[in-house]
Amino acid sequence: MPRIKQFPRLNYYFTRGIQELLAEGALTQGEWSTILAHFEHRCAFCGVADTGIPRTGLVADHLIPAIEHGELVVGNTVPACHDCNDLRGKIDWRIFLQDAFPHDAAPRIKHIEAYLGAFPYQRPSDPASRLTLAERTEYQRILQDWELLLTRARKLRRCNQTTQTNPRLTSSLRTTRGQRFTAARALPVSSNVERPWSRARR
Repeated sequence: MPRIKQFPRLNYYFTRGIQELLAEGALTQGEWSTILAHFEHRCAFCGVADTGIPRTGLVADHLIPAIEHGELVVGNTVPACHDCNDLRGKIDWRIFLQDAFPHDAAPRIKHIEAYLGAFPYQRPSDPASRLTLAERTEYQRILQDWELLLTRARKLRRCNQTTQTNPRLTSSLRTTRGQRFTAARALPVSSNVERPWSRARR
């Protein structure tokens, strides 16, 4: 069974989050209501109706992904069901519609394009340019710290995989642990010698 690619996903969420920190403003409830009304309270991609329940209803989705400097504002935000939001990820919305809903893609693309015409949006080319010199320095330091942390995590993961895939090393570790456990069990019950598990419980 292939291993799950934890680190690309982890890095994606960090990068996305740090980009959202640079975004100006936020979507107001009134703006979100306007967007929902434009799409008749349906998912812009599959057309499913809003349940009105936060856990299962429609969510705000970026047309231009946050990782590409897209902001959660009118003109770049559409309602999406949880399934479409998860499946699409950062795929171009037109390509997603054509691949996921080929029979309904054309009218839905036209509907979204009409929305974009009504609410034009221009993504910032460099959101970091909005920061002061001190803020930009701190922002760069955060990115550098993240790279160091990710490198350490990958190194730890490789060490763990080496241990799991090296039969001799794994067998040696099991033997050592077994010997320690056997020796501990051999101690008399009334002994004052401290047992390994008694220390662990303190």
